[in-house]
Amino acid sequence: MQLSDIHIADSNDVVFARPKEIVAAIRSLLYEASAAIVLVTGDVAFSGEESQYLSAIDLLDALKKAISRRADSLGPTLPPRNSGNHDCDFSVATSN
Repeated sequence: MQLSDIHIADSNDVVFARPKEIVAAIRSLLYEASAAIVLVTGDVAFSGEESQYLSAIDLLDALKKAISRRADSLGPTLPPRNSGNHDCDFSVATSN
């Protein structure tokens, strides 16, 4: 499963109410799969703040639980993500 541009600002974002629906979209594939991979490709955070990544971890944990409920034998793998421009915290940037 690929997620992109989720732009998490905090744990009140609408995406946090949808892990079951997200997994339902790939449910038919889970029965034939030997592994489940969640690929997060860029713009995970809204503005690159640490708290936004902590919220993203909570979302990924919820997705892992939902996937595990759908396919007991699959242990989701979460590979490294690719950064997007929103994943940079420009408030800590320094000028050189």
